[in-house]
Amino acid sequence: MSFLLSWTTWIFGGLAVLLVAALFLSAWMFAEYFSLKGHFDPEDELVGQVGTVRKECSPHQRGKVYIAGAYWDAVSDFGSIQEGEDIEVVAVKGKFLVVRKVDLVSGKA
Repeated sequence: MSFLLSWTTWIFGGLAVLLVAALFLSAWMFAEYFSLKGHFDPEDELVGQVGTVRKECSPHQRGKVYIAGAYWDAVSDFGSIQEGEDIEVVAVKGKFLVVRKVDLVSGKA
């Protein structure tokens, strides 16, 4: 009987050691991934980008814009911007963008 007790103790002990090792390895990989310098940072990547309004936006109403191959929630920094107009990203605020209308022909905001 003592043989069975020691045998099961070794199995559960080994499984516990493997579980702890897997947790440490996962935590290390997670930390390494998010400390890399090339991961996507919306503020660095989107400010200055030009896109198109897909759903009207204003300073008090979120709309949709298409920038860098994706749709984003956005508000305008001044006035209402209609669907189809060209915009430039001026800031990133949490989960939405702050945009301003631009005239791509003249380049003026």
